[in-house]
Amino acid sequence: MSRISDIQGRVQSDHEVALGSPTLTIGATSYLCVPSLLRRGNLLVIGGKEATVALTLLVRRDVLATSPALGSKLTHGGVTYRVLHVSTAPGGSHWELDLMTPDA
Repeated sequence: MSRISDIQGRVQSDHEVALGSPTLTIGATSYLCVPSLLRRGNLLVIGGKEATVALTLLVRRDVLATSPALGSKLTHGGVTYRVLHVSTAPGGSHWELDLMTPDA
């Protein structure tokens, strides 16, 4: 990792602690994350279909090495979401998971 991504990773880790160590669960495994509402309500067009971002989760790449597959389900805060879009944050320290509710 670069120096920038190391700093971003430490900042992300500090946010996780400050927020009470929130997690997302994929299958039976939980991963620390930071929820973000910055993209909430944004409309994405995937495969010709429109979908609205319900929540974005930021997950450090040293916590979750491989991004979840598009369309896969995960749980955060007792709510099940479907992975709509995955991107890597500038600097590469974490994944940005844009989620939608599975029934949307």
